[in-house]
Amino acid sequence: MNSTCADILLFSAHKWQMSKSRLVAEPKDEYDEKTSIKYWIDVQLRWGDYDSHDIERYTRAKFMDYTTDNMSIYPSPTGVMIGIDLAYNVHSAFGNWFPGSKPLIQQAMNKIMKSNPALYVLRERIRKGLQLYSSEPIEPFLSSQNYGELFSNQIKWFVDDTNVYCVTMHKTFDGNLVTKPINGAIFMFNPGTGQLFLKVIHTSVWAGQKRLGQLAKWKTAAEVAALVRSLPVEEQPKHIIVTRKGMLNPLEVHLLDFPNIIIKGSELQLPFQVCLKIEKLNDLVLKATEPQMVLFNVYDDWLKSVSSYTAFSRLILILRALHVNRDKASMLLKPDRTVVSEPHHIWPSLSDEQWVKVERSLTYLILSDYGKKNNVSTSALTQSEIRDIILGAEITPPSQQRQEIAEIEKQAREASQLTALTTRTTNVHGDELISTTTSQYEQGFIQVQN
Repeated sequence: MNSTCADILLFSAHKWQMSKSRLVAEPKDEYDEKTSIKYWIDVQLRWGDYDSHDIERYTRAKFMDYTTDNMSIYPSPTGVMIGIDLAYNVHSAFGNWFPGSKPLIQQAMNKIMKSNPALYVLRERIRKGLQLYSSEPIEPFLSSQNYGELFSNQIKWFVDDTNVYCVTMHKTFDGNLVTKPINGAIFMFNPGTGQLFLKVIHTSVWAGQKRLGQLAKWKTAAEVAALVRSLPVEEQPKHIIVTRKGMLNPLEVHLLDFPNIIIKGSELQLPFQVCLKIEKLNDLVLKATEPQMVLFNVYDDWLKSVSSYTAFSRLILILRALHVNRDKASMLLKPDRTVVSEPHHIWPSLSDEQWVKVERSLTYLILSDYGKKNNVSTSALTQSEIRDIILGAEITPPSQQRQEIAEIEKQAREASQLTALTTRTTNVHGDELISTTTSQYEQGFIQVQN
């Protein structure tokens, strides 16, 4: 870059006493320069390397270059240049100072360097562009092959931000579609215990804000970090799994103070967003008049009779069925009028035998919907494919060719069970022919000739 200009310009009601050009780290300024009512700030970003990352020397050299050339445009002779090295995460400032400006910039820069998400995002983009990757092992995403690890002794959380920013749509008199924000919620769930931290996001959060879709991600990350800080160390999660990959960067920024927490994504499209279709949770969220944190146990009392693995599988099965067909799934969950839900429970109170029947019916509902949408027979699905469909893993639907192969194999098995038939025939020359046939087609052909 051969020229620059001011990023920020300050005006004063009274004249400022100015010092000579000095580094921000140098003490004892003498304010003996010409006074001024204008003061500019120029921010310079760089990506240093091992041989050249002295940020103080760099900032001083750039200040001298740009204040003496004819190309750069500064609105006054007095100002300061702030230099930031993104590669080494260091900063400095060089320029003129007025009383109180140096401690102010020092404090502001320390805070920005520690917690400003924009610098982190910019640094990561540059690293990806330069193909510079960390030597730390990359944590594999959650998949149908490794989801059994959810139930180890370490505390793990799912974080779902699908329902954080919710809107209703309606048509105006002119025919235009207008959106209006409604209450949303952050879903933070421990699959080992069934603990659900439901953070209600009130509509007042979005008042006067722009780019709300992006803001919702950072708001979610901030709330998760606040919850982690409020918990005792033994209750803090060791792994956080986000259901949408867009949450990875915001969470990494907000959880910089917790380097031992592993943050990873998920290849499974888990249906946690359906939780707001549950009447009890939906009423709580929509009727809330302020932001609040609510604690539920979505396993009810299941863990008294089944393992956490079975309880989690049952929960995903219910949520997937509600996602596929809410009305039918609700009917299957309450097979008769005698089934009721306890006041402190979310799901109907069923015995283990009743749950087995309900789970079988819910599985059939999910597979029927999948078969109808992908034009495949549910009988052609393998057990691993059924598991992947329920968990939300991406699978290739069984093709028509595969079904034809299955039909041919079926016919082959039937043919192997036929009785061999020996037939004695005579051709036009009077020769006697003896043939043995096993398939119905061959037997029918010989009968026609006879």
